[in-house]
Amino acid sequence: MHALIEQLSDIDLSGRKVYLWGLNLTARIACHLLISIGIVPESILDKSSDLWGKKVFSIPVQSPATLEGHDHQNSVGLIASLSHTAIRKSLLNYGFPSENIHALKEPGKAEASPSKIDLTKPRTINNTLVGRYTYNATPLCGAGSPIRSIGSFCSINHKAGVGINHAYTYITTSAIFYTDGTIPLMNSPFLNVLNSGDPADLHDERGKRLNGPSTIGNDVWLGMNVTVLPNVNISNGAAIGANAVVTKDIPPYAIACGVPAKVLRYRFAPKQIEIIEKTQWWDWPEERIIEEKELLTTPELFFKKYS
Repeated sequence: MHALIEQLSDIDLSGRKVYLWGLNLTARIACHLLISIGIVPESILDKSSDLWGKKVFSIPVQSPATLEGHDHQNSVGLIASLSHTAIRKSLLNYGFPSENIHALKEPGKAEASPSKIDLTKPRTINNTLVGRYTYNATPLCGAGSPIRSIGSFCSINHKAGVGINHAYTYITTSAIFYTDGTIPLMNSPFLNVLNSGDPADLHDERGKRLNGPSTIGNDVWLGMNVTVLPNVNISNGAAIGANAVVTKDIPPYAIACGVPAKVLRYRFAPKQIEIIEKTQWWDWPEERIIEEKELLTTPELFFKKYS
């Protein structure tokens, strides 16, 4: 969401008519954000006739054909759809200036390509500290994410994500009663009714925190569709297989798969894991890593030198 806020803040919307094309989650979040800053879109555009006449946040859904016959030189078109190229062409045909057409980024998408991010330094994404040379961390660092830190040299599939526990001991499990309103679809009179508005404050019947912090160590590999839940620590060197749901701590250099994720085996013997942990190679300067590259690809040489 933060990326969407930044993108909208860079667009000159003052005194202009705003049209939003699309009805996906990105469109709804954008609509909510615009309304929250006092900019009410003229309409939401969609080609599906079944949706025309309906409303989203009191904004009417209309056919793109309603744009015909109007002067749009001072209008802004916001595209919240995967068909960016085709929709852009349509808006140009309706008279929107090219510089007033903007394709909105989807929240939760992977980071920009590594060439656009300085991976050589640690960085902070939505209050989550991310180590150097870790890529695709953004989907794990959204607003409300339980993950507080991710180590260096982690390989994260862009479809990996996080989960948030709901209060299953309440009569209702609906998060609409205990969110702070940052999720537009939960903009209702029930916000904060059942607690402070922070999912991290939820506790089970034993008083255990449902959405406590999670951490991911160094050199961790998260496969496709891995989900990391609150209150877990994934240790250094762990490899989590595709579609796994991590509900408990994962030891160093363990290979874990399944729902819930279970340790299948370890990448190295216990003594060898101790040696790697002691060297903390992920903190070495780049020059040393390059010097010792042969050791990083030949475990027997690595263990011989550092045992």
